[in-house]
Amino acid sequence: MERFLDIKLDAWYFQIQRSSLNQHGGKLLLELNRVLRPGGFFVWSATPVYQKLAEDVEIWQAMTELTKAMCWELVSITKDTINGVGVATYRKPSSNDCYERRSKQEPPLCEASDDPNGAWNVPLKACMHKVPVDSLERGSQWPEKWPARLGKTPYWMLSSQVGVYGKPAPEDFTADYEHWKRVVSNSYLNGIGINWSSVRNTMDMRSVYGGCSMAAVFAEVDRILRPEGKLIVRDNVETINELENMARSMKWEVRMTYSKDKEGLLCVQKSMWRPTESETLTYAIA
Repeated sequence: MERFLDIKLDAWYFQIQRSSLNQHGGKLLLELNRVLRPGGFFVWSATPVYQKLAEDVEIWQAMTELTKAMCWELVSITKDTINGVGVATYRKPSSNDCYERRSKQEPPLCEASDDPNGAWNVPLKACMHKVPVDSLERGSQWPEKWPARLGKTPYWMLSSQVGVYGKPAPEDFTADYEHWKRVVSNSYLNGIGINWSSVRNTMDMRSVYGGCSMAAVFAEVDRILRPEGKLIVRDNVETINELENMARSMKWEVRMTYSKDKEGLLCVQKSMWRPTESETLTYAIA
């Protein structure tokens, strides 16, 4: 088993019945501990929390021992009054005080050479990393509350670092945020003409690598999209032009098409039109 990417989560919700997170030296729970930010929460909803069968009790006891050894605080145990399902909420420590006070170093602390941010081709280890104490280290501070977090430059971005657009990282972040704020406002919210409050179901598809058969993808979109449903595509101009031609051939309404430099945006709406004769497509045959 390999690690998740280091993403410093606020909270993690886990719901698998009778799943023993203390197996393999507690590696699974220790991995959750690694990706949670200091003071982050783990929310566990499973039968060991609210049932008293022998297997559930055994798992709960093992979980209790492991979380105490990891210095996690059991914040609350609640139970739904209707269906009886229970939820246990734990909190990761925000300092290293508890780690240093432990009479038994189990689970052990990871070696100083073990990079907590390493993820690619790094196997899981049954150890814990210390909470970062440097105020500029990523994960050492709790970020801004939502939604202010979206526009606040992360504290760990330094001017000495170069961003993806070549500017100092903090400036790069601000410029990128303002750019996408304008894109969302001018196109998705106001330019396309969709009343988003009336949209119930959406599907987001993003593909960067590998490419695809455009006709096959469009045929599948046509199959799953309800009549008068809308497709919004942001891609290079060549792809946008190809999709626009396909949409027109299927009698879809082109609600908006826009291009700037080499990037384009397309919004099309499926119509009630259906072909009078069915055609078997080679890529649709299993």
